[in-house]
Amino acid sequence: MTNFIYIDNFSTTPLSPYALSQMTGALSLTGNPASPHIAGAQALFRINEAREKIADFIGALSSEILFTSGATEANNLGSGPVKI
Repeated sequence: MTNFIYIDNFSTTPLSPYALSQMTGALSLTGNPASPHIAGAQALFRINEAREKIADFIGALSSEILFTSGATEANNLGSGPVKI
């Protein structure tokens, strides 16, 4: 198949080479961002750096960017009680 076009983005979206390189670099690091030691501080720095880049890209505040572990968690986070 030379003219393959992937359109099943309900299951997954192809990963860009840039995103893959950034993920590979991040996955090689250790450290809990909530820990007070240097590895934790480095992890927190990387998270905050990513949060700021995303916020700048979409015109939001970095404090408005939340990371979740997946779609279900994100959906539950966004489906709180409705205020009338």
